[in-house]
Amino acid sequence: MEGQAAQRHRQAGKAGCGDLARDDCCDLGRWLYGEARAKYATLPAYTACVEKHRTFHREAGKVAETINAGFYTQAEAMLGVGTPYSQASNETCSAIRALKKDARVTAGA
Repeated sequence: MEGQAAQRHRQAGKAGCGDLARDDCCDLGRWLYGEARAKYATLPAYTACVEKHRTFHREAGKVAETINAGFYTQAEAMLGVGTPYSQASNETCSAIRALKKDARVTAGA
């Protein structure tokens, strides 16, 4: 029974791996390519946010592929401090804060 559950979990992970690498499938991505594009596309912070978010998803997809290949120790190491994944995550958070700040300034102008 435990083997069947593990197999279903692996299959579910593989099915979602492609979406994880896409930057337009999560809530932030849908917002960036929808409402935010209409309101903030002219802001440099918007462009930076889209780019950083895309990079984050690219790195997350690599981690997911590594997990799906069964290399769990390697995948865990990919999540560590100073890794491309960690850097992309931090840079995405900073880009979101910058966009939020610029959006407030634009709204007040």
